[in-house]
This record gives sequence, C-alpha cells and structure tokens, in this order.
Amino acid sequence: MFVIFDTETTGFGEADIVELASIIILDNGERHQFRQLMKPEFPIHPKASEVHGISNEEVANLPSSKKVVTDWLTYVKSIAEKHQETEIVFGAHNLPFDVNMISRHVSLESEKKLCSLKLAKSLSLNAPNNKLGTLYEYFGFTEKYQAHSALDDCLMTEKVMFKLFEHAGRDYYEEAEYQIQK
Repeated sequence: MFVIFDTETTGFGEADIVELASIIILDNGERHQFRQLMKPEFPIHPKASEVHGISNEEVANLPSSKKVVTDWLTYVKSIAEKHQETEIVFGAHNLPFDVNMISRHVSLESEKKLCSLKLAKSLSLNAPNNKLGTLYEYFGFTEKYQAHSALDDCLMTEKVMFKLFEHAGRDYYEEAEYQIQK
C-alpha cells in the first residue's frame, strides 16, 4: 500500500500543521483520499496564509492538529488491515519536511518512506529544477491543480512519483527498499 501525503503549515520558525491530505493506493489499485483542515498549536503566520489561503479564523473551531494527525494514521492503518496490506510505504515530495511536521504528533520512524524530491535528484533529469510543479510540467501533465493545497499537491506528487518510478525502473516498494539501503 502506498500513501502519498502532504501538509500545509503555520509557516516560519516553530510550525504546526493546518491541513493534511493523503491518497492511499492499495495494491489492487483501489484508492482512498483524505483531506482535513485542523487547528494548529501555533497561529498561522500571515505569509503562510498568503501561500496556502488558510486563515486562523477558518481553523479556530476545528479539531486539534494532534487529534487529526493521530486519527489519520489510525485511518491509514485500518485501511491496510481491512485490505490485508502487509506493507505501507509513505511518500511525499520533500518528505523530510512533511515527516517533521507529522512527527510533532505521531511517529513514522519505523515506517518505510519515499521522497520524490530525493528520487528526482538521483535521476539527474533535464528538468529546470526539482520542484513539484516544475516536474509536473516536465513530464507533460496539463491538468490544473492549485499549488499549496495539500490534496492537489498529493495528486501532482502521485503523477510525478509514478513517472519517476518508470525512469528508475522500480515500483514504490522496490524504490523504498532502495532508498533504505542507500
């Protein structure tokens, strides 16, 4: 099972999550999407709000980031159990950032993880840079998504990641094993 996830945060310095989204792809191809806004432990910095469009007022009465993130991980693991998925690989573009944000509330330390940014850099593509939007265009995708919307970033990451797997000649389980061994 492959879980592509993304976070939007309060911004600079000590930060917390304000939006979490994921796309869960089961080995049989079945898909589940998750997206939730939440109340962070810190106020949203005005510049961060300009980037993702989420305001302090919008999240003031929502469940806490700790509750949402904890519930999300329980949800992911319940889907794996229900469908008898024996392995979960968590993936993100710039994975260390998102794992750091998630780790404020739950641990993904023992989970297999895969970073599409790291993979793109290792493949030495001819893209102008390895930003998600640039790679999305580089691979010829034209469907429009809103950057800095956690779910839209997941949808773009999914498309980019599977193109990167093609270039690497591996699937996500093999690529995760490869990254762990390196």
